Amino acid sequence: MDFQEDSRISCPKCGETVPAGNLYCGYCGASVTRSAPVQTRGIELEGGSKPPEVYPRYERKLSMIQRYTKLLTSPREAMTDIGLAPDYGGVIVLFVFWTIFGIIGVWVMLSKMQFTGTYGEFVTSGVVAGATIGLVLFPVIMIVRWLVKSYLIRHACESENWDFETAASVTGYAYLPNVIFSFVWFFILYTLVPSVVVNTTNLEAALLQLQMYDAQISWLTVGVSLVGTVLVLLWKSYLGGLGAHAGTRERCDENNGIIMFIVIGFIGIVIDFLGMVL
Repeated sequence: MDFQEDSRISCPKCGETVPAGNLYCGYCGASVTRSAPVQTRGIELEGGSKPPEVYPRYERKLSMIQRYTKLLTSPREAMTDIGLAPDYGGVIVLFVFWTIFGIIGVWVMLSKMQFTGTYGEFVTSGVVAGATIGLVLFPVIMIVRWLVKSYLIRHACESENWDFETAASVTGYAYLPNVIFSFVWFFILYTLVPSVVVNTTNLEAALLQLQMYDAQISWLTVGVSLVGTVLVLLWKSYLGGLGAHAGTRERCDENNGIIMFIVIGFIGIVIDFLGMVL
């Protein structure tokens, strides 16, 4: 091995540090040829390879609430703290609020639709049951997608300092724009979507009325969803790129990280669209 002159190693017997070139400890005389180096920067191993760099331990600076607020006011500072001190608690809280806003949005949409007539109660029960199943599956699907996306990001931003825990924390906190948009979407539904009363006595006429209602609000639901999806994708990809840059100790370029988040997020959107069509 070739060591720099200022590199030092620890004696395995007495613990004192001695120059890396020494074969024996100058304090106790023990052999130090197999002791591990204290400093690894600048040390070359056999074959010319270098060991991983040792970085000082990073102490978390922002609380959970501060991370949320800084993601809005100072995203680089927030994602640096998240990338260097990852946690799952803040991510789980985001998902809880995301689910709550989703439940409120579904409730608002159901409150806008009233079914009367012969089959009114039956149709209402079916709609509520379908919405309930969707709400139960929503957090499960959301968590699975988070973990899969974290796995893909972990390997897309390959680095010795980048593990799954860090990638999952960065990816999870980057979902904040989705949570914000879900709240905005609930507000839009509540204020702009008109109410409708469907008489189910004539099922053919009821179906036609629902089709007309869907056409009436499609400009709002489709248009807002499309614009919101694009904005959210760009926003959370920006946050993810910042986090990947910090979490890999700057080994992953910010722009490359943003692009990788955009590509993976776009694949998810395509899968969602195909699922709706099929």
